Amino acid sequence: YDPAKAKQLLKEAGYPDGITLKICASPGGVGTGTDATDIEREQMKHAGISLNVTLMTSSACLQAYNLRREFQLWQGGWSGRPHRFMTYSQYFGSQGQYNKAKTKFPGVDETLDKIAATDNLEEQEVLFAELDKLWAEQMPVVPLYFRPNIAVYSTQVAGETPNANSRNAPLGWRN
Repeated sequence: YDPAKAKQLLKEAGYPDGITLKICASPGGVGTGTDATDIEREQMKHAGISLNVTLMTSSACLQAYNLRREFQLWQGGWSGRPHRFMTYSQYFGSQGQYNKAKTKFPGVDETLDKIAATDNLEEQEVLFAELDKLWAEQMPVVPLYFRPNIAVYSTQVAGETPNANSRNAPLGWRN
């Protein structure tokens, strides 16, 4: 947290008087509504960044953000994906749904293609380790915080692994 450095970077980027960013947030529970954006607004204002917050349901936010591009930022809860390949593809792949700038991160698309081309789990693990490293180095998405993922099952249920606790979560997204 370095507001003076952030102001300097904004000035260098052509925003000497600061910037206002439009963010859509969903009031779905603790940490996904204005409780988080109020804190962010207070922290960012010292750097010259203003947040213009709009609250909508999760699906309305995603449509406004993804389809109509009405917001520069989207904030909401995330439950994970059934497989980490989906997460890497959506956030880190150059054509990913959540890679809004369609940034081509060095080595990522090629590694995703190699994973998709093999069904050998040992080969995939080596490639996922490469993606873990690239993710940590390039940070396409910055998770703000994690809430506990609590799953309760009957003793009659066997073999279920809650998604966010599985091996399929990418680096930094495991509980």
